[in-house]
Amino acid sequence: MIACPVCADLSPNNAEFCMECGAPLHGTGRIRFSEAFTRFSYANSPSRLRGEEVGHPRGNRPPTERTSPGSSRHDMGKPGSAEMGYLRSLTDSNPERIRADNGEHGNKARDGGHVDDCGNRSLDDDCGNRSLDEGYSDAYNGPGEGGDGQNPLHGMTTATNAMAKQDRCAHDAGVGTEFISPSGIRFILVPPGTFSMGSWELSDATPHRVAITRPFYIGQYPVTQREWRKVTGHDPSHFTGDDLPVEMVTWRECREFIGALNEREGTTRYRLPTEAEWEYACRAGSTTAYHYGDDPDELDVCAWYADNSGDLRIDGSLLWKQVNRDTAAYIDQILANNNRTHPVGLLMPNAWDLYDMHGNVWEWCEDRYGASYYEESPVEDPSGPPDGSDRVVRGGCWNNTSGGCTSAHRSYFDPDDRDAHLGFRVLREMQDRTPPASIDPSKPSPVQVHSRHR
Repeated sequence: MIACPVCADLSPNNAEFCMECGAPLHGTGRIRFSEAFTRFSYANSPSRLRGEEVGHPRGNRPPTERTSPGSSRHDMGKPGSAEMGYLRSLTDSNPERIRADNGEHGNKARDGGHVDDCGNRSLDDDCGNRSLDEGYSDAYNGPGEGGDGQNPLHGMTTATNAMAKQDRCAHDAGVGTEFISPSGIRFILVPPGTFSMGSWELSDATPHRVAITRPFYIGQYPVTQREWRKVTGHDPSHFTGDDLPVEMVTWRECREFIGALNEREGTTRYRLPTEAEWEYACRAGSTTAYHYGDDPDELDVCAWYADNSGDLRIDGSLLWKQVNRDTAAYIDQILANNNRTHPVGLLMPNAWDLYDMHGNVWEWCEDRYGASYYEESPVEDPSGPPDGSDRVVRGGCWNNTSGGCTSAHRSYFDPDDRDAHLGFRVLREMQDRTPPASIDPSKPSPVQVHSRHR
């Protein structure tokens, strides 16, 4: 018999889903979500960056402390951390809380939920973000899927639902949840769906409903220096290492890399992700500030950022205040601590098995930046404003405070900017498309290390 990671009910060893609550029992080789909310032991073993560690197909070392159904919390470094997915003992909870409280649209919102103009219930999370409940049937979601309204234990059930949705998409499309390109870049399948994009905490990110109408593959990691060098023959990075994310790359150079990758593989499927696709992939069904929850004190679990990317652990937010928000003084202190990028894939992935979505390097997106674009964005597959000179970057980086690394945080740079914290990851469409217009070669830019927003 095997215990369900959600409700602890026992099912036969050969069962794929829990007989009680329907949660996946084996995860098709993926990290079990009960592990995903547990601190990983960090070791800089190059062999595990590409899933080569024996006995663990994803290359992740086992967590330092697993949580059994009878335990009181996960070892996330902060006892009783409510943000880490409602970590009370499942055996002490009412089993009925684990199952969806189905309403007219598939899910019933918790107290305080709101109803939008489309009849969809939305919830206010702990950060004040109103996230739409996706628990209804439409062209993008199955019946009663997603949304915090499905389960008070949403930190864990959201991960389970996201993985199940990904598996179902792969099954329906007749493809795998993973794809390794001929050039050796590893991609992860992202299913279509709807989500609430943005955050009320940000002046340029008004929450709004977005529908991603088509599945796509996206890089499991930011593009590494090894991958960049294999396609281009050179490495522009300030920090050097095969498994470090490539940086010091302009938006135009990323486009040129993708053009060369398409030509190398005889396809037109590769491109940069849109801002909406990036955030949707980062959230992986979550509605919280980070893909694991809301508590910035737990960001070490999945991100290299100001606090943990240097020789000594610091408090980046406190430092930012101590230097009176002087960017130059802040960066001087960061560099004095030898803050830097780190090899991809060392920390915790999100529910769709994507790594380094928070921190390490900012990631270029295809979109132009518009401060008010969210207020006029179309619902389906938004691609950014038609005009504007700057391009969007997402995810935060090694010199950002925790506030700059949230799922919703936006920043922007000139497409010719070159910086030691600017990188990218590649999106691969499911079908070939019309080749994009050619991009002029980027102009050389001086080496910079700065951060515009934090």
